[in-house]
Amino acid sequence: MANRPPAAPRPRVVVVGAGFGGLAVARGLRSAPVDITLLDRRNLHLFKPLPYQVATASLSPGQISWPVRSIFSAQRNTRVLMMEVSGVDTRSRTVTDGSSIVPYDYLVLATGARHAYFGNEGWEPFAPGLKTIEDARALRENLLRAYEIADKTPDAEERRRCLTTVIVGGGATGVEMAGAAAELTHKTLKGEFRTIDTQSMRIVMVEAGPRLLRAFPVELSEKCLSWLAVSPTLNLGDHPEIFVIGDTCVATSDGKPVPGIAPAGKQMGSYVAKVIEAHAAQKPLPPPFKYRHQGDLAVIGRGAAVVRVGKISLSGFTGWVFWSLVHVMFLIGFRSKTSVALDWIWAFVTRQRSARLISDGDPSSFATPVPSDVQRSRKRDSATQGGGHAA
Repeated sequence: MANRPPAAPRPRVVVVGAGFGGLAVARGLRSAPVDITLLDRRNLHLFKPLPYQVATASLSPGQISWPVRSIFSAQRNTRVLMMEVSGVDTRSRTVTDGSSIVPYDYLVLATGARHAYFGNEGWEPFAPGLKTIEDARALRENLLRAYEIADKTPDAEERRRCLTTVIVGGGATGVEMAGAAAELTHKTLKGEFRTIDTQSMRIVMVEAGPRLLRAFPVELSEKCLSWLAVSPTLNLGDHPEIFVIGDTCVATSDGKPVPGIAPAGKQMGSYVAKVIEAHAAQKPLPPPFKYRHQGDLAVIGRGAAVVRVGKISLSGFTGWVFWSLVHVMFLIGFRSKTSVALDWIWAFVTRQRSARLISDGDPSSFATPVPSDVQRSRKRDSATQGGGHAA
């Protein structure tokens, strides 16, 4: 009997990033004849629409994050590695963290994006972003610590400053953060302090545009479109084996930019999985990527949200119920869905939030309020220069 020829090696797919896009790619290839390696510098997947709920003590970190290994424990063609990729060698087709090397036949970069300060990087120590669990925890402790400082200070001006929260950005996350912070102080903390009135807490929203919740812009500048721009099949023109998706890339659909939101990342990931599977099976490629906008949702506060899905618009309590159902539906795992749903119902009925603990960590690791003497100095300088003073 003639010896059988050795089986052809299975294509190696390396996915960098365990966000919505990266998970969609790996899941989309679960039945494909490929070997997948999923890399991320953390061992968890974070449900990015809800970190602000951790920051405002509505949910705990474990309710919106899951170990990546548990997500793919039953997917036999997928290996998960905790690894922070620092370089890509396109000639040898490998990625590295400086010590380990992982080869690939197809590479998907789904690393997401970091918060930006539009050239004002000096703002970062005082205005942390909200992209990670660590960001959410730090912001939660900042808020709670400010109230504790306000409760014990005899200085009325210092107390007023500690009870002022400034939110930069009037998109969905900014509006939801403002609503959640207002509910925390005006409802949940009501009556818990003896020397301060939490009803006097102020929220200042700063938005460059003419209104809040403005639509995603139709056009981007030529400079933006030329930076890390991808082809209609979401890969790099010079390297068709490398795909870039989600917030990591600039992609267009029907001549319009694809927004950097979770549904877009998931759609891109599912599409790239189809392209790679077609490549591996030597079948015709799917048509170019087309983003399908599924609607806009933003919760404003307790029992109030605005929703736009196609021609349907909802608001108030009905919008809040729809917003809650959509977010619970997209959480991973029955336990998380049930836990979050029960917490939201409990908070709605009782106005109470359980995740309001301040850790024993070093307070200096957070953006703590500026001391009153520094504030008074700044005020004098501002008055001398004829400018205004922002709390």
